[in-house]
Amino acid sequence: RKHDHEAAVGRAVASAVDAGVVARGDLFLQTKFTFRGGQDHRLPYDPAAPVAEQVAQSFRASAEHLGADVVDAYVLHGPSRGEGLGAA
Repeated sequence: RKHDHEAAVGRAVASAVDAGVVARGDLFLQTKFTFRGGQDHRLPYDPAAPVAEQVAQSFRASAEHLGADVVDAYVLHGPSRGEGLGAA
């Protein structure tokens, strides 16, 4: 959320759909999960939660902000480390 404002995107999509400018089915709606380092003060999840729960919380927040019942793609944005692979 550091570089975007999902609620504004959601309002714009709703406005365009409501005005008949575009059908929701003609849009491809994508959002993403971003680890703490890529976030700002609007962190959409509990940083103390396990990563799987952080992803679920972030997804729910994104869907709510976008006003979407369906998200067409959800990107797991990383990496969470600067080098190497994380623990399995």
